[in-house]
Amino acid sequence: MQRRHRYFAIIASMRTGSNLLQRILRQFPDLVCHGELFNPQFIGGKGQTSFKGIDLAARDRDPLALIERMITDAGPAIPGFRIFDGHDRRVLEHVATDPDCARILLTRDPLESFISLMIARRTDQWILTDPGKRREAKVFLDPDALAVYRRRLAAFRREVTDRARRAGLSWFPVDYAELGEREIVNGLAAHIGSEHRLDRIATDLLRQNPGPLAEKLENPEVLETIAPEAARPEPAPGVRPNVRRFVFQPARGLMFAPIPGGPSARINAWLDALASDPPETGLSRGRIDAAFRAGRIRCVFTATRHPFLRAFDVFARKLLAPEGDGFPRIRRMLAEQHGLHLPPAAGAGGEEALSAGGFGLERQREAFAGFLRFLRANIAGSTLIRIDPLWAPQSWHVAALAAEYPPGRILREADFPHWARGICPDVPAPSAEPGGSAAWAQRVWTPELARLCLQAYPMDHTRLGHAGDARPETGGG
Repeated sequence: MQRRHRYFAIIASMRTGSNLLQRILRQFPDLVCHGELFNPQFIGGKGQTSFKGIDLAARDRDPLALIERMITDAGPAIPGFRIFDGHDRRVLEHVATDPDCARILLTRDPLESFISLMIARRTDQWILTDPGKRREAKVFLDPDALAVYRRRLAAFRREVTDRARRAGLSWFPVDYAELGEREIVNGLAAHIGSEHRLDRIATDLLRQNPGPLAEKLENPEVLETIAPEAARPEPAPGVRPNVRRFVFQPARGLMFAPIPGGPSARINAWLDALASDPPETGLSRGRIDAAFRAGRIRCVFTATRHPFLRAFDVFARKLLAPEGDGFPRIRRMLAEQHGLHLPPAAGAGGEEALSAGGFGLERQREAFAGFLRFLRANIAGSTLIRIDPLWAPQSWHVAALAAEYPPGRILREADFPHWARGICPDVPAPSAEPGGSAAWAQRVWTPELARLCLQAYPMDHTRLGHAGDARPETGGG
């Protein structure tokens, strides 16, 4: 049975996510976290000069008395606090060796935390709950300063863990990237001694500096020498090819691996018209591998859609004028948490119905601009809404596909008709996505919306060859 500790300490450094972890732990009914009780400048939070009747001077004379007061006043709950390098050394030494304390060692990649710290100091923004109030800034990364920072962090963590090990005590390690994982958070609560578990993690804190590290630097080229992997995009967790949606046309040896939100319908229709026998669908990995071994698959190909058309398509079909398969919960969260002004859900029926109901072109553009700003933050992992496959970057999907079934062709939708004519001149490609929203998106398009889309999908533009400064094309038949 898990031991119930008398109190807990989040041992961390600045910009490692300790505010976020504190707010998560407060969701457990039998846990309470009081902030930075031993910060030299305040007690608990900025501007606070006393805690439970103990002022700064009394705390500094006898810091352990404050811990006992905290425990006594907590009642049946287990109290805790955050403590950093630079706080009272006596308290750090005590919590490292006190068997009554549940030690939580919170870490984050030093490069990320260092850049985050520099941006916070420049913008003077340390917590963000409203995405509309985000302050952005680029900073200059000094490799020597980063090296000093890394050594200081390593020495601090080594000191704490070495003291605990010499006392025969353990600690719970958790990384910033794991704070959204419910199972890990529940395990952390069990380590402290909580009797409760969370069904979901909810917090109003947002990631302050979304996007690739290179976009946050005045000298992004430095990453090539100190952290070359930081310049490479990483697939989102959970992005994996859905082989059940692959389409195999054995008459031509073609296997189409569609990307969610891509131009699948027109390509599927073309594959269906290539031969009298219908293509094979509902494939499994075993069947695909067997077809490869038999030499039946000569080319795997995929197709990408212009990011603007793709983003607008999911926005229009799932949110702006949703039909039966819309996203009602996400729609509500976008309105409540991100300030998107959307028409009532009853406005389903497309562009004409929206315009007739008073939600004309300018209001559509305003709402889509808000959605693109949300996408930028969401893809960077700084919102509470899932990264849906329909709007996850196509570059992520292509990378995931390449890891399993490397495509011989990565087509842009606009180039598909020309490529299709080279494969089979007698079977023209459909000229437009059946039932799509491309024409509507082109009417909504403005240079400002194109700029917001480029910010949300930089890799889809630069790596997949989609122009970001012109009205998007779909390609003729």
